[in-house]
Amino acid sequence: MHKLPRSILLIVVLLTGFVSVASAEHDFYVGGTIGSARLDDRLDTFEFDSTSVAFRIFAGWQFSDHLSVEVGYLDFGDFEQDFDIVGNIVPATVSANGFTVGLNGALPLGGRFALTGRAGMFFWNGTASLGGILEASPDDVNPYFGAGARYQFTDRFAATADFTHYDLEETDSGVLAAGFDFRF
Repeated sequence: MHKLPRSILLIVVLLTGFVSVASAEHDFYVGGTIGSARLDDRLDTFEFDSTSVAFRIFAGWQFSDHLSVEVGYLDFGDFEQDFDIVGNIVPATVSANGFTVGLNGALPLGGRFALTGRAGMFFWNGTASLGGILEASPDDVNPYFGAGARYQFTDRFAATADFTHYDLEETDSGVLAAGFDFRF
């Protein structure tokens, strides 16, 4: 398990406090998504192209009709792939998880439907192993951006679907997910 840098912990604590104060205004929300994550990268000299099940939990504060600030946790899951190395099948595993801090926008299209957009920073760490031997354990802070849609079933409950691209150093990665949010 990786330790988070103090700056990340400070940001999470400050935003959590900010969101707690905001909940008194009834614009606080929590939610989660689950979906398919894709990773396309090179692991040493091997081309790694895999999918996994990813999940995200989040909390946010809607500070205007169209904008909210959000903090969350994203786990990409484990990307697994086997490689043939001189006739031997060698398993490789890559994983990444971390915290997100960003802004979300909504463009109502009438009724209860809206298009959404999101962007922010992803504070992550990961591991890569080949044949059960740890090859790398990167960590970084990189941007993310995405787009999707929301359907508001009631004033407090909505279903969401989105695609978000995460820029993990030189790695092409993204998550297509569906979920919900509940407003207080």
